[in-house]
Amino acid sequence: MPWPHTFAWFERTFEKLRDTAGVKRGTWKWLRRSAGSYADKNGNGHKLLGNTRTVFESHYLAPEIAAKEPPKQAAI
Repeated sequence: MPWPHTFAWFERTFEKLRDTAGVKRGTWKWLRRSAGSYADKNGNGHKLLGNTRTVFESHYLAPEIAAKEPPKQAAI
């Protein structure tokens, strides 16, 4: 099924979401990798990202991120 939007649209939309969430930096790929690494504290990083364990470990797992505490939720 083809994607109905352009990559430029996706980037603009992601930047709006990132700014609204109060995240100061990062691309969508960086945020995805970080989310998977944090979720992997319980061994669920690959499930969150919809990957096999092998793909997750070779492409997404970042031990330097997994060792840190997750960021605090921004006040809304």
